[in-house]
Amino acid sequence: MRTDTSIHTIKLKRALALLVAIAYCSIALCAKHDIPRILDKLDKYVHNWEEYATRNDRALMQMEKSLSTASPKQQVKTYEKLVCEYRHVNVDSALRCIDDGRRLAHEMGDSISVQRFYILEYTVMPIYGLVKDAIDQYEGMSVDSVYAVNKELYFNAGDLIYKYAADFYKRPENKMLYADKSEQSVDSLLKYMDKKDPEYRFQLLNLEFSRNSSTKALKEMETLLLSIPFESHLYARTAAIIGQTYLKDSYHIDDGIYYLALSAMSDIATGNRETTSLHRLGKLLYDRKDITRSYEYLTLSLAIAVQSGSRLRSIEIAEALPLVFATTQDMERKSTRNMTLVVIALSI
Repeated sequence: MRTDTSIHTIKLKRALALLVAIAYCSIALCAKHDIPRILDKLDKYVHNWEEYATRNDRALMQMEKSLSTASPKQQVKTYEKLVCEYRHVNVDSALRCIDDGRRLAHEMGDSISVQRFYILEYTVMPIYGLVKDAIDQYEGMSVDSVYAVNKELYFNAGDLIYKYAADFYKRPENKMLYADKSEQSVDSLLKYMDKKDPEYRFQLLNLEFSRNSSTKALKEMETLLLSIPFESHLYARTAAIIGQTYLKDSYHIDDGIYYLALSAMSDIATGNRETTSLHRLGKLLYDRKDITRSYEYLTLSLAIAVQSGSRLRSIEIAEALPLVFATTQDMERKSTRNMTLVVIALSI
């Protein structure tokens, strides 16, 4: 009898545990991101973007100052780091560091580093608006001529260049062509990456997204994001990919906005001025009739892009501004007219 009672109790406990688990999962699935809260948080970053940019500029200036006391070999490595950072901040400074680093490497007889600076130059050219030139010069460097230690950099450059091209060209066939070339570059890149590197996981999942946008890959990307430092270019890129993936589904627009906001905040925190998340948010919020925020995000995006020398992003953002500006003016005219009517009514 006691045994039957014990078994019955165990069954009840299991059923209760199952119900609790189902309830928990249901809550998790139904949970919504607090969009007003995340946008309010982004607003603070937007208002303080100069402070973040100044902090990053000082760090880069300090890195440049260290060149004067470094050995030639250390200088070459520092120039390469500067290029990778300036690529996100100021195109002219990136190109200057490429020239100085390549010249020094050539004087040292360091052909491997000379080649690395050429590859880095190809990744900066599209930002400057020289998309076709970048493709031609990159494809002019045959894979066989690339040193083994430079293969990872070479294929990573291919991915970046072709992604810029897919964004730049308007015709669907061109977009598809360069999207396919980007995937091929990533396929090759993964063979040379350290599998323990979060960048490897990012590239692997990003490749899966581009091919089938699976829910499993999306959840794994969200998990990966939790392990990446907020103030890093990889965080901003990962959050942007998650956001863009959610935006493909009309039922998950809020999720897309949430992750684009995270990406934009990370961009601002790292001083990144070659960004797309804030610009895309501006366009999304315009569609949602949040005109004030849309105008603020787009104008700041354009100011940052112009400051960085990113002609590619400047053109892209400038195309969206006239409509928002016209709407803002219309709102101001309506507000003025309404105020006039109130004054007249009070005077009667």
